[in-house]
Amino acid sequence: MTVLWFVLFALILVGYFALEGANIGVGVLLPVLGRGERERARLVSTLGPLVLVGEVWLVAVAGLLFGAFPSVEGHVLSALYPLVVVLLLGWVVRDAGVWFRRRATAPAWRLWCDGLVVTGSITLAFTWGLILYALLVGLHRQVLSPAGILLGLAVTALLAVHGLVFAASKARSRAATLVARRLGPFSKIGVTGFAAVLPALVMVSLRASYLLDNAAPDGTLSTMAWIALPVVPLIAAAQWWAWRAFTRPAPVQSFF
Repeated sequence: MTVLWFVLFALILVGYFALEGANIGVGVLLPVLGRGERERARLVSTLGPLVLVGEVWLVAVAGLLFGAFPSVEGHVLSALYPLVVVLLLGWVVRDAGVWFRRRATAPAWRLWCDGLVVTGSITLAFTWGLILYALLVGLHRQVLSPAGILLGLAVTALLAVHGLVFAASKARSRAATLVARRLGPFSKIGVTGFAAVLPALVMVSLRASYLLDNAAPDGTLSTMAWIALPVVPLIAAAQWWAWRAFTRPAPVQSFF
């Protein structure tokens, strides 16, 4: 039962970086990909509905960590509290830019919201890199070390490339398509998706024994299985439907 919950945790974490990672990457590159108001509006229109879809995975990661690995959750949150706060702030700032962008027509308002999307997305990507570094080397090590900053930049770059290919293949961004053509095999969203999840996958693999040794009692895991596992296929089906439905080309005016 412990192994089952570990595998489920790993799959959900990977799902977050594969799906929400594309959204974050588009936000990081919004000033580059959005050449003109119409192009930026189209990118945000594609991004908007998928933000909620991707965040389901983050909520699931936190809930599963709390239920199946409670001691790990408490240890991680207490040790990485400043980074978790920054991550949540980046999340709120990015979402505020996405939701409020179309609530007014003034160009200055839209530029301000675009700035929120970019700032929040970069904060999310870089902070995730620092968190993964801390989980890899030890929770009480200095994360703002050269290696930690390098991993933060690497995660930001991987998510940016994933977002670029997403914008080219799903959002039909002209600027993204021109750049993606030069990436060769990395112009496929499956390849960039795998690259985006690789840091998290390496972290989970190296920390597998720590998670397995600190799992909840078997009775708790069994009770959770009866409650949660039947819902997993429904969530997966809903995620697949949302990805298919909201990544089709649509008029800019279609966003909510």
